[in-house]
Amino acid sequence: MTTLGKCVAGGLAGGALVGRADILEAFNPKTPKEKRIRHTGTWNANPLLCSAGIAACKLYLSGEPQRKAREAADYLRRKGNQVMKERNISGRLYSRSIVHIYFGPIDYEPPDDTMPPTNDSNKLVSPAMVPIRTRLCLHFLQRGVATQIGRYFALSAAHTKQDIDQTMDAFADSLDAMLHEGTLDEGGKNA
Repeated sequence: MTTLGKCVAGGLAGGALVGRADILEAFNPKTPKEKRIRHTGTWNANPLLCSAGIAACKLYLSGEPQRKAREAADYLRRKGNQVMKERNISGRLYSRSIVHIYFGPIDYEPPDDTMPPTNDSNKLVSPAMVPIRTRLCLHFLQRGVATQIGRYFALSAAHTKQDIDQTMDAFADSLDAMLHEGTLDEGGKNA
Protein backbone atom coordinates (compact mmCIF):
# COMPACT_ATOMS: atom_id res chain seq x y z
CA MET A 1 0.00 0.00 0.00
CA THR A 2 1.15 3.52 -0.77
CA THR A 3 -0.36 6.89 0.02
CA LEU A 4 0.17 9.78 -2.37
CA GLY A 5 -0.32 13.37 -1.33
CA LYS A 6 -1.13 16.60 -3.08
CA CYS A 7 1.04 15.75 -6.09
CA VAL A 8 -1.76 13.55 -7.47
CA ALA A 9 -4.21 16.46 -7.15
CA GLY A 10 -2.04 19.06 -8.88
CA GLY A 11 -1.08 20.61 -5.53
CA LEU A 12 -4.68 20.90 -4.35
CA ALA A 13 -5.99 19.28 -1.16
CA GLY A 14 -6.33 15.67 -2.20
CA GLY A 15 -4.54 12.36 -2.18
CA ALA A 16 -4.75 8.75 -3.21
CA LEU A 17 -4.34 5.34 -1.66
CA VAL A 18 -2.92 2.75 -4.06
CA GLY A 19 -2.10 -0.90 -3.65
CA ARG A 20 -2.88 -4.45 -4.65
CA ALA A 21 -6.38 -5.07 -5.99
CA ASP A 22 -7.12 -7.78 -3.42
CA ILE A 23 -6.44 -5.36 -0.57
CA LEU A 24 -8.30 -2.43 -2.11
CA GLU A 25 -11.32 -4.62 -2.88
CA ALA A 26 -12.46 -3.78 0.66
CA PHE A 27 -13.19 -0.22 -0.54
CA ASN A 28 -15.25 -1.35 -3.54
CA PRO A 29 -18.95 -0.48 -3.02
CA LYS A 30 -19.86 -3.78 -4.71
CA THR A 31 -18.03 -5.78 -2.02
CA PRO A 32 -20.46 -7.44 0.43
CA LYS A 33 -21.27 -5.14 3.33
CA GLU A 34 -19.63 -7.36 5.96
CA LYS A 35 -16.29 -7.23 4.05
CA ARG A 36 -16.46 -3.62 2.93
CA ILE A 37 -14.77 -0.56 4.41
CA ARG A 38 -17.03 2.45 4.02
CA HIS A 39 -15.15 5.39 2.58
CA THR A 40 -16.97 8.65 1.95
CA GLY A 41 -15.78 12.23 1.89
CA THR A 42 -16.06 15.68 0.42
CA TRP A 43 -12.98 15.25 -1.77
CA ASN A 44 -13.82 11.81 -3.17
CA ALA A 45 -14.08 11.85 -6.97
CA ASN A 46 -13.98 15.65 -6.99
CA PRO A 47 -13.83 16.69 -10.69
CA LEU A 48 -11.57 19.71 -10.05
CA LEU A 49 -9.03 17.62 -8.11
CA CYS A 50 -9.16 14.86 -10.71
CA SER A 51 -8.61 17.30 -13.59
CA ALA A 52 -5.74 19.04 -11.80
CA GLY A 53 -4.23 15.67 -10.88
CA ILE A 54 -4.38 14.34 -14.43
CA ALA A 55 -2.78 17.51 -15.81
CA ALA A 56 -0.06 17.52 -13.13
CA CYS A 57 0.74 13.81 -13.51
CA LYS A 58 1.22 14.29 -17.25
CA LEU A 59 3.80 16.98 -16.47
CA TYR A 60 5.59 14.77 -13.93
CA LEU A 61 6.25 12.03 -16.49
CA SER A 62 9.17 13.91 -18.07
CA GLY A 63 10.85 14.48 -14.70
CA GLU A 64 11.45 18.13 -15.62
CA PRO A 65 9.47 19.68 -12.73
CA GLN A 66 11.26 17.44 -10.23
CA ARG A 67 14.66 18.34 -11.73
CA LYS A 68 13.89 22.07 -11.58
CA ALA A 69 12.67 21.83 -7.96
CA ARG A 70 15.83 19.95 -6.99
CA GLU A 71 18.08 22.50 -8.72
CA ALA A 72 16.25 25.34 -6.94
CA ALA A 73 16.69 23.56 -3.60
CA ASP A 74 20.38 22.90 -4.27
CA TYR A 75 20.91 26.60 -4.98
CA LEU A 76 18.93 27.69 -1.90
CA ARG A 77 20.87 25.28 0.35
CA ARG A 78 24.26 26.48 -0.91
CA LYS A 79 23.32 30.15 -0.51
CA GLY A 80 21.66 29.62 2.89
CA ASN A 81 24.54 27.62 4.32
CA GLN A 82 26.95 30.29 3.11
CA VAL A 83 24.85 32.96 4.88
CA MET A 84 24.89 30.96 8.14
CA LYS A 85 28.63 30.25 7.95
CA GLU A 86 29.45 33.93 7.25
CA ARG A 87 27.62 34.84 10.46
CA ASN A 88 29.19 31.98 12.43
CA ILE A 89 25.74 30.62 13.27
CA SER A 90 25.61 27.00 14.37
CA GLY A 91 23.13 25.50 11.95
CA ARG A 92 22.59 24.36 8.39
CA LEU A 93 20.03 24.00 5.66
CA TYR A 94 19.68 20.40 4.50
CA SER A 95 17.49 17.93 2.56
CA ARG A 96 16.25 17.87 -1.04
CA SER A 97 13.32 19.81 -2.56
CA ILE A 98 11.95 20.47 0.92
CA VAL A 99 14.88 22.20 2.60
CA HIS A 100 14.91 22.01 6.40
CA ILE A 101 16.38 24.70 8.65
CA TYR A 102 18.49 23.39 11.52
CA PHE A 103 19.84 25.47 14.38
CA GLY A 104 22.05 23.58 16.79
CA PRO A 105 25.40 21.90 17.29
CA ILE A 106 27.28 20.85 14.16
CA ASP A 107 28.48 17.34 14.96
CA TYR A 108 30.18 16.96 11.57
CA GLU A 109 30.11 18.39 8.06
CA PRO A 110 28.35 15.76 5.94
CA PRO A 111 29.86 15.07 2.52
CA ASP A 112 26.42 15.66 0.99
CA ASP A 113 24.64 18.88 2.00
CA THR A 114 21.27 17.18 1.72
CA MET A 115 22.14 15.44 5.01
CA PRO A 116 21.81 17.09 8.45
CA PRO A 117 25.02 17.98 10.30
CA THR A 118 24.11 15.60 13.14
CA ASN A 119 23.17 11.96 13.51
CA ASP A 120 21.14 12.75 16.63
CA SER A 121 17.53 13.05 15.49
CA ASN A 122 16.59 14.58 18.87
CA LYS A 123 18.68 17.64 17.98
CA LEU A 124 16.71 18.06 14.73
CA VAL A 125 13.41 18.38 16.59
CA SER A 126 14.64 19.91 19.83
CA PRO A 127 11.97 21.93 21.67
CA ALA A 128 14.71 24.45 22.50
CA MET A 129 14.76 25.44 18.81
CA VAL A 130 11.04 26.32 18.69
CA PRO A 131 11.48 29.94 19.89
CA ILE A 132 14.35 30.47 17.43
CA ARG A 133 12.36 29.08 14.52
CA THR A 134 9.28 31.06 15.54
CA ARG A 135 11.31 34.25 15.65
CA LEU A 136 12.86 33.44 12.26
CA CYS A 137 9.38 32.87 10.84
CA LEU A 138 8.24 36.31 12.08
CA HIS A 139 11.32 38.01 10.64
CA PHE A 140 10.75 36.28 7.31
CA LEU A 141 7.11 37.36 7.25
CA GLN A 142 8.16 40.97 7.88
CA ARG A 143 10.35 40.64 4.78
CA GLY A 144 7.66 39.09 2.60
CA VAL A 145 8.72 35.43 2.82
CA ALA A 146 6.51 32.65 4.18
CA THR A 147 8.11 29.52 5.62
CA GLN A 148 6.58 26.62 7.47
CA ILE A 149 6.94 28.19 10.92
CA GLY A 150 10.66 28.72 10.30
CA ARG A 151 11.20 24.97 9.85
CA TYR A 152 11.63 24.52 6.12
CA PHE A 153 11.34 25.85 2.57
CA ALA A 154 9.25 23.88 0.05
CA LEU A 155 10.72 24.39 -3.43
CA SER A 156 9.00 23.80 -6.74
CA ALA A 157 9.69 24.08 -10.45
CA ALA A 158 8.04 27.52 -10.35
CA HIS A 159 10.74 29.06 -8.10
CA THR A 160 13.28 31.16 -9.98
CA LYS A 161 16.84 32.10 -9.09
CA GLN A 162 15.51 35.61 -8.43
CA ASP A 163 12.93 34.20 -5.95
CA ILE A 164 15.66 32.33 -4.12
CA ASP A 165 18.04 35.30 -4.09
CA GLN A 166 15.24 37.44 -2.63
CA THR A 167 14.56 34.74 -0.02
CA MET A 168 18.25 34.51 0.88
CA ASP A 169 18.45 38.30 1.23
CA ALA A 170 15.53 38.04 3.67
CA PHE A 171 17.30 35.13 5.42
CA ALA A 172 20.48 37.17 5.85
CA ASP A 173 18.53 40.21 7.10
CA SER A 174 16.50 38.03 9.47
CA LEU A 175 19.59 36.34 10.92
CA ASP A 176 21.30 39.72 11.35
CA ALA A 177 18.24 41.01 13.21
CA MET A 178 18.16 37.89 15.37
CA LEU A 179 21.86 38.29 16.21
CA HIS A 180 21.24 41.95 17.07
CA GLU A 181 18.26 41.17 19.33
CA GLY A 182 20.03 38.22 20.98
CA THR A 183 17.82 35.41 19.65
CA LEU A 184 21.01 33.97 18.13
CA ASP A 185 24.59 34.30 19.39
CA GLU A 186 27.64 34.82 17.22
CA GLY A 187 30.43 32.35 17.71
CA GLY A 188 28.41 29.31 16.84
CA LYS A 189 26.20 29.14 19.94
CA ASN A 190 22.46 29.70 19.69
CA ALA A 191 20.65 31.54 22.49
